[in-house]
Amino acid sequence: DCLTRHGVTVPFSCRNGICQTCLVRATKGKPTEAAQKDLKPTLAVQHYFLACLCRPQQDLEIALASEDVSPRFSAQVMAKLALNHNIMRITLKIDVSFIFDLHVRRFANGRVSSWLHDIIKVGDQLKLSGPLGNSFYIQGNSQQSILLVGTGSGLAPLWGILHDALNQGHQGPLYLFHGARNSADLYLVDELRALTQNHANVRYFPCLSSSDTPTGYTAGRADDIALAQCPQLRDWRVYLCGNPDMVTKMKRKTFLAGASLKEIFADPFV
Repeated sequence: DCLTRHGVTVPFSCRNGICQTCLVRATKGKPTEAAQKDLKPTLAVQHYFLACLCRPQQDLEIALASEDVSPRFSAQVMAKLALNHNIMRITLKIDVSFIFDLHVRRFANGRVSSWLHDIIKVGDQLKLSGPLGNSFYIQGNSQQSILLVGTGSGLAPLWGILHDALNQGHQGPLYLFHGARNSADLYLVDELRALTQNHANVRYFPCLSSSDTPTGYTAGRADDIALAQCPQLRDWRVYLCGNPDMVTKMKRKTFLAGASLKEIFADPFV
């Protein structure tokens, strides 16, 4: 009401915190708990809130949800490693305490992926923005069962979520299904199998959709196998990454299998 009264254009509809049309983000200050009611936890920790429910208790600076307020920073390339025939791991250092990896899939005639695969070298400086999206691990329910399903380089966020969960002491079951057409398109298979040996709560399924399935792999599409192995998803948390068609279908199917919409996090690679 304050914003619209002063001629500031913000989207809104129901004015009751149901439609979430008025979603905004606090870039300075802390929104009230009431204004974050029923939001996904990943949105809440990023200081998103519903303007129609917010009676501020302190000064707030805000941005519309559609605005890109992610930071820009410089990073140095520390290492490059081919993970398979078309995915390159690029290790970047932002400062002495923060090192992270990109998993970059090469696309035919792809300007950025070809540049990252072929041109940049160890020691180069890059300028980046981000991170973006809502697929990351949230503390607070260490016993919760978690389902992770990805295709191709969609493994990248799932790899991070899995390691973050383990590093923060997650004790509930962690099921990871990674899909590709053939074994050459998968990667980090040995590392993930080692995790299952070292952590009793980790299950890993390398899934192949082609007719030729070597020993040690599971035949079929990752999404179908995931639902067959985990048919009841009530109270589970779900992460879906990679092929946009798979992600869209699995959002619906996991919801019908019992997962709450608040607990389904998607990162379609469009």
